[in-house]
Amino acid sequence: MFQQMTEIALRGLAYMIDAPSGRVVQSRQIGTRLGISGTYVAKALQPLARIGWLRSVKGRCGGWVLEVDPAAHTVLEAVETLEPHGEWSRCPVGHRSCGDETDCPFHDTWSRAISEFRATLAKTQVAALPRFLPPCYDPAKTDTSGPTRPSVEPGDLSLMRASAWRVAAC
Repeated sequence: MFQQMTEIALRGLAYMIDAPSGRVVQSRQIGTRLGISGTYVAKALQPLARIGWLRSVKGRCGGWVLEVDPAAHTVLEAVETLEPHGEWSRCPVGHRSCGDETDCPFHDTWSRAISEFRATLAKTQVAALPRFLPPCYDPAKTDTSGPTRPSVEPGDLSLMRASAWRVAAC
């Protein structure tokens, strides 16, 4: 439903929420945990830095610091920052505008679903993200024959919490 960059930013935000307060978290640390490039993570997090949620720290040991109380903001605020044009709620069959004037068989159902989803995002605090996102990729738990996910119960972020700070620190 969300663009890939939005998903990466939300998962990166969840990772930072679990980090000790005020700690600089490097993009490559997040990237390692998500199984993607740190450069891609940095690009995904930039919109959150522009609105002041994150502070960018330059230099060899630079990265990101969470600057806001995640309990004071909603996931809807984050999503609307990351996808300001509402791409995630656009018409599923591609009409430019969604309304009663379009001849779309999904309009009524889609409109209700998006309204309900928006309401859920609006009442979900950013602080809750670590509980709801899928487990992070753990390179130590995968075999080298291809990218696979460790066997972890959905919602179990203990891999992320337990070994998050074992990534090479500055």
